[in-house]
Amino acid sequence: MRSKLAWVRSFIRKTIRHINRAEYYPRQTETSDLVVLALASKALVVGSAVCSLVEEGFYEEAFGLTRTLAEIWLNLRYITNEGNSYRAERYGNYFAKDHEGWINIIQKYYPTTPLSLPSHHAEMMKIAKAYKHPHSWSGLPGAVKAMAQEDDAFQNDANGKPMRCEFDYEVIYKWTSHYVHVTAVAVDTHAVEARSPFAVHSRKRFGFRLKELALFNTAVYLSKILLRSFAAIGRQVPPSIADEADRLLKSF
Repeated sequence: MRSKLAWVRSFIRKTIRHINRAEYYPRQTETSDLVVLALASKALVVGSAVCSLVEEGFYEEAFGLTRTLAEIWLNLRYITNEGNSYRAERYGNYFAKDHEGWINIIQKYYPTTPLSLPSHHAEMMKIAKAYKHPHSWSGLPGAVKAMAQEDDAFQNDANGKPMRCEFDYEVIYKWTSHYVHVTAVAVDTHAVEARSPFAVHSRKRFGFRLKELALFNTAVYLSKILLRSFAAIGRQVPPSIADEADRLLKSF
């Protein structure tokens, strides 16, 4: 029986191979297709990176990286949760706000360095004014939390109420964030007892518990992301990929 790592990696490679061979073209009438496909691509590459970290024994780091997958899911769900492309355009145009930020940084730390501005600089600076917060493209108070709390426009729970993603935010996003922001929780396995000699990653064996969780998060969020992405571009997930995802999730 193949390992969970081999199975997740095989699923990712199979999905990438299908997408690249299928040659999906973004619809010219749907701006959101560009964003949706880019996010799906990013998710698959991040999933591959998680597998590589797990393979090398970096379980805590792999678990922390799955926060990116959770964030991709929450962003993708929010972007596709309406009937027009406004949110997708706002997501994409945030590039202009980042451009503005780098211009300010260069002027602050390298004031004597001549700036070589791109031809679209003026347009970018104009677009950037639409974003009040330099670190949030959505403009929502609470950003990711607010996305998670929005009612789903397409899925209902067992009681017939629109689904929300509060669990994804309050549990998975919070838990994995410890390993992104390096809180005391994340360095627990690196600490030594008093009067004990220090060693790098001295209690590495305790991080083993996050190995399967990292792979599980990867399988769960890639499945969610792929289902939503295909639906958003007006396609069906190929049965071979959908069935493989279902078997993979049930194996955990």
